[in-house]
Amino acid sequence: MSFGSRIKEARKNKHLTQEQLGEMIGVAKSTVTGYEKGTSHPDEGKIISLMSVLNVDANYLWQDDIPAHSHVRRSLSPAELAHIKKYRDLDDHGKKSVDYILNNETERCKAQGTGGYASASSGAIPLPFAAQGGGITVSYLTPEQDRQVDLAADELERRLKGQD
Repeated sequence: MSFGSRIKEARKNKHLTQEQLGEMIGVAKSTVTGYEKGTSHPDEGKIISLMSVLNVDANYLWQDDIPAHSHVRRSLSPAELAHIKKYRDLDDHGKKSVDYILNNETERCKAQGTGGYASASSGAIPLPFAAQGGGITVSYLTPEQDRQVDLAADELERRLKGQD
């Protein structure tokens, strides 16, 4: 499924029309149609809005566009699997809190060259949680995809701080 198909699927799961979704994120119905058909692409701010309104994350939207590395699944420790399962049980507030901490700690490790960033030799950045086929896998982002996710996360973080 493409990015656009994922938007359409999530919209239908929320029982929204294209017009209703467009109103909620501040675009015309025709723009939503373009997103779903893949003829136009939302900017980072609209992606944040889409994820919020549709209650989906980046992993859901791009899971079929990012190649999965099934061999990595076997390398997850029982503790990592337990963390993923606990994360999935959290409500939105809990997930936002965990995401905020993960983003800050990831930036710290990236800046210090420690953690998973110390061993990333391929130029691909680990994306921690990606569900595929009911199993848990770890996928990788290209540096450009990582930059886009960072921009979206920064925007979300700014919005969350504004709500405090």
